Amino acid sequence: MMLSSRWIMLLLALLILPNAVFALNQNNADVLLGSDLKNMDIVINPGGSGCPSGQYWDIGRGGCTTEVLLRSVAVSESCACGCPSGTTGFCSMQRNGSYDVFGWRLPTAGNELISRYGATNWGSCFSVSNNCVADPDSGDGGGGGDTGGGTPPPPGTTLFVIAFICDASNPNFASGSLDSGNKMKIIGTYQRFSSGSRCPELAGFIFWQDSWSNWARQYQAANPGTSWDLALLSTFSTPTQEAMDSSAAANGEGSPEHMAFLNGVCSNEASAKYGVPLTATYIIGSGSTCVVN
Repeated sequence: MMLSSRWIMLLLALLILPNAVFALNQNNADVLLGSDLKNMDIVINPGGSGCPSGQYWDIGRGGCTTEVLLRSVAVSESCACGCPSGTTGFCSMQRNGSYDVFGWRLPTAGNELISRYGATNWGSCFSVSNNCVADPDSGDGGGGGDTGGGTPPPPGTTLFVIAFICDASNPNFASGSLDSGNKMKIIGTYQRFSSGSRCPELAGFIFWQDSWSNWARQYQAANPGTSWDLALLSTFSTPTQEAMDSSAAANGEGSPEHMAFLNGVCSNEASAKYGVPLTATYIIGSGSTCVVN
């Protein structure tokens, strides 16, 4: 029996593509075709049931894949804190961290299949509250605190550099477009690359939020359908943190000389606060706290 050219072309297509797999979007399924010119099998793959061992179908990748980064979870915990010598009261410190969650977003609703949790990356401890006051017999008349009248405080008095933004207790924490969790990632990166683990100043705090947001928007443009949270997560390590680290290295923020800069900031802050020339030392790891010498 003679076959028409149309049927011949169809049969050739089936021979050439006996196991064609089409990677469709999350609202579609794979259609697997197989034929021996006598029988035709059509198998509907509802999103990954035929994936290789160790892989699942992920709707973000649109195909079978090994585990992908699903999200990053922000966590925090308290740190030990004690009042300096010559003072009494109480203080509190904490540190923030985050860990990554790996797995897949399964069709069709994107429910998570979690494969593992990454290690927690902790930032440096920073001050949350400080109610330490000078002891009555410390020689300052029992007052302590901010005299503002040209009377120096006793050595060991602590003060905060309001210019360094460590957490929501700073009035400038609300500045910038990102949410609190992602603001803390910017702060954590600053504390990581600074030799004294200092927190960001306002200009840098806003600049890196804006830069990160711009890279996230570019990622969304290149990957249509990507959520804002996923775009931010996908652009944090690269290029945001890489750019921050590169800028810090160029500014020498990881060098020993950077500590001299921080001590100078502390001395200026103390002198302005008490109205007399003072020297003060930055407390390494505090993020924004100094102690009067």
